[in-house]
Amino acid sequence: MHNRIRQLISSLLIASMFALMGAGTVIQRITIEQHLFYPSRIYVPENTPIQLLIHNLDTTPEEFDSFSLNREKVIFPHRPTIIYLPKLTSGEYGFIGEYHPDTARGSLIVVPLHQYNTLQSSNSPNVKPKKGGVHVDK
Repeated sequence: MHNRIRQLISSLLIASMFALMGAGTVIQRITIEQHLFYPSRIYVPENTPIQLLIHNLDTTPEEFDSFSLNREKVIFPHRPTIIYLPKLTSGEYGFIGEYHPDTARGSLIVVPLHQYNTLQSSNSPNVKPKKGGVHVDK
């Protein structure tokens, strides 16, 4: 009986997590190349779940580290990794590559939705880079 209740609770938690992460999730693609993050400034809308899809093109590992985002994760060479972030309030959240902190630096900039939409529709290269992100409505 207890196992069945645990399975039900586990199933409900997983379903809730997917529902929360799937609806309106912003996916931002980041590349690590020559110990640099591309793009180094990433804009996302506030109060929206975020997935950072980080692909390390270098031959050495890098550790994504952010005290303000409360995240750290080793990114192995030639492999993509996803870092899930909850809904965030407006502000700037810095991150570094712990193994190369002098060069691997970046910022996640959370802005109000109307400002994010304006930035996404502009053609500014520092706002909408080729290796940038997309908004996903599932």
